[in-house]
Amino acid sequence: MPKVSVIVPVYNVQRYLRGCLDSILAQTMRDLEVVCVNDGSTDASRDIIEDYLHRDPRVRVVDKANAGYGAGINDGFAAATGEWLTILEPDDLFPHDACQLMYEACVADDLDFLKADASVFWGEGQTYREEPAPTSPDRASYEHVFDPSANPGARFSRAGQPGMYRASFIRDKGIRLHESAGASFQDTGLWAQCMFVGTRARFLDRVCYLIRRDNPDSSEKDRRKVYTICDEWDFIRSRIDELSVPHPDECARSSAWFRFRGYRWNLDRIASDKCLEFLERFSADFRKLDEAGELDRSYFEAEEVAWLQEVMASPELVYWRQYAHRDELEDLRAQVGRLAAERDQAVAERDQAAHDRDEANRRAQELQAKVDEVYASHSYQVGHALLTPLSAIRHAGDKR
Repeated sequence: MPKVSVIVPVYNVQRYLRGCLDSILAQTMRDLEVVCVNDGSTDASRDIIEDYLHRDPRVRVVDKANAGYGAGINDGFAAATGEWLTILEPDDLFPHDACQLMYEACVADDLDFLKADASVFWGEGQTYREEPAPTSPDRASYEHVFDPSANPGARFSRAGQPGMYRASFIRDKGIRLHESAGASFQDTGLWAQCMFVGTRARFLDRVCYLIRRDNPDSSEKDRRKVYTICDEWDFIRSRIDELSVPHPDECARSSAWFRFRGYRWNLDRIASDKCLEFLERFSADFRKLDEAGELDRSYFEAEEVAWLQEVMASPELVYWRQYAHRDELEDLRAQVGRLAAERDQAVAERDQAAHDRDEANRRAQELQAKVDEVYASHSYQVGHALLTPLSAIRHAGDKR
């Protein structure tokens, strides 16, 4: 049995897959397996996996008809033989020591699951840039074991990767991802279920994951996925009733707050012309939660409470005030940014031309000074005096 199973959900990612797999096989932890779940890819992804199957015995493949990210991770979890489970998206990367760091922390503290920090990155080579993406905004939550089920709302964290999960915890608790179509934020459901039923968890203050932000096909960039976040939170709420949740009422209230954060994030992601209908769904969903007694405003910041009250009372007003012209404003800001960049380039070129002109003038003056110095020298004066009569004689001979 390997110590760690890395699940890689694969669907038409030929551009990035080799980098992903290389980052796993280069881990300082050698005792691991790579479970590639090929979700019916139609590009060269399956051929790339085949190459790695022959290259390294730690690589395995699960081939299946296309069913989406959630089903793929569930199948990967079922096929994995490792003691601990982690996920690497096929367009993302592991730092070289990520699995070792997460595994050692999990074992040392006998955890159910662990969440670690990440960085987001763009480009490669000289264009590469990276920014931190911490698991939690509350740094006091790090580096000690806590019981997430007792108060899930006390430790808000990023829903996505990275994470490491005890395989027996996932299986014994019946944790599974929502098998909705495509890649539609199903990692949110995994995170929420772990928070609701886990009793030993930890946030690790180390970067153990690199999230790509320049993949144009990533699910976050599909601005027409309007209601997938709603479907995911409906699934999460149903899981509270289906799982053996130690504190169901607390989880339901935490779920409402987490849902609020997710819905508000979704508003910033989707197209402006979809914001009004989403705000209407936002309003309806939270009025239902309020009627069910699950909307506990003590979880929310004062600004959040005020904003949510406006959405519940008049989604149209919030739309016209904040979102109706957002895309046009963003386009104008982008246009201003482009014009400012062109202006800065023109100024730089002008300044360079002025510098070149000044340099040419300086060099001309320097050369003229040397010419004047030669003219004024004793050697030049004597030579000129001696050569002048000879020049006159030659000139007279030419006339004859």
